[in-house]
Amino acid sequence: GITYGADGTSATLVLRAPGKQYVFVSGDFEDWVGDQSLLFRDDTDPLGTRWWIELTGLTPGVEYAFQYEVDGTIFMADPYASKVINFGEADFPIQANPFPVGVLTPGAPAFPWTDDDFEAPAQEDLVVYELLVRDFLRDHSFVSLTDTLDYLQRLGVNAIELMPVSEFDGDESWGYNPAFHLALDKYYGTPDEFKAFVNAAHARGIAVILDVVYNHATGQSPLVRLYNSGGFSGPS
Repeated sequence: GITYGADGTSATLVLRAPGKQYVFVSGDFEDWVGDQSLLFRDDTDPLGTRWWIELTGLTPGVEYAFQYEVDGTIFMADPYASKVINFGEADFPIQANPFPVGVLTPGAPAFPWTDDDFEAPAQEDLVVYELLVRDFLRDHSFVSLTDTLDYLQRLGVNAIELMPVSEFDGDESWGYNPAFHLALDKYYGTPDEFKAFVNAAHARGIAVILDVVYNHATGQSPLVRLYNSGGFSGPS
């Protein structure tokens, strides 16, 4: 995953990839000039070979796209990236290979949460409304979901359960085929718009429950692609 330096000008990338020979990373931080950076291998890692590198000289608050190259044949985003850009999307870097790229943002401003006093309803008192953002709203956005809280509150619910909102394979899904477990599906909005929804729900005493899938991943996921037979095929 990605660990940011306290001053907002550095980031350490770590990729756990046992059985691989080498890992490079390239991205906006070096203008995709082809001068790829070789990750260091940590052979002392007891759980498997870990690869890492520290990037310095970054600008706080700026988004940097980046992509790993593993053993010269696998091009992939970081499996724990909180934002990914897929090939074909408007902001996909033309210099990258046609596989997802990750995004890192050093020194990003913290979200102004105001829900410190929120207390979740007791489990036995939950009245849950489950919804899929892309089906519940015409414009399928976190912003409109926030604007709909009056309606949901009038129904008498005290918890909203969202069907999976992380990145998945394909363009339309209920979300149970995750590709990047920690990256929000950009189709619904930005991370700050999602946080604003949670913050507004908490202000009304409404809990937000996330339906998540952690026990499997689909073909686009780097966790699969590190060890499949190439491209987006199934595990080998």
